[in-house]
Amino acid sequence: MKIGFCGLGVMGSPMARHLASAGHDITVYNRNTEKAKQWVADHGGSFALTPREVAQASDIVMVCVGNDDDVRSVVLGADGVLAGLKLAQFWLTTQRRRPPWLENFLRFAHQKRLASLMHQCLEVKPVPKTVRLP
Repeated sequence: MKIGFCGLGVMGSPMARHLASAGHDITVYNRNTEKAKQWVADHGGSFALTPREVAQASDIVMVCVGNDDDVRSVVLGADGVLAGLKLAQFWLTTQRRRPPWLENFLRFAHQKRLASLMHQCLEVKPVPKTVRLP
């Protein structure tokens, strides 16, 4: 499966790494371009210059960034995820709380027949690299 990741921090990097090691085709974007290029050098996959490119290259898009402004920029920006999503494509965002603009976006996504899911994370703790995801 082609899976895209926007954000390679505490959550995004290990999730992408585990999925890459399971054989999935991973495309990554990070605001810090060098971090994304290094991730690809270490784990394989592809590097994208924009979140739009991630969406265009992926079946599923994961958005793993830290705050409302970052999510808004990555999802709704001119070169954001939304600009590159295809009909019935799936995207997931992981945050500690629901941004106030999300309900309007979810209605828009539903009208465009985009599948979407928000997984609300209450607490994020780093885990050792040896821990396997279920």
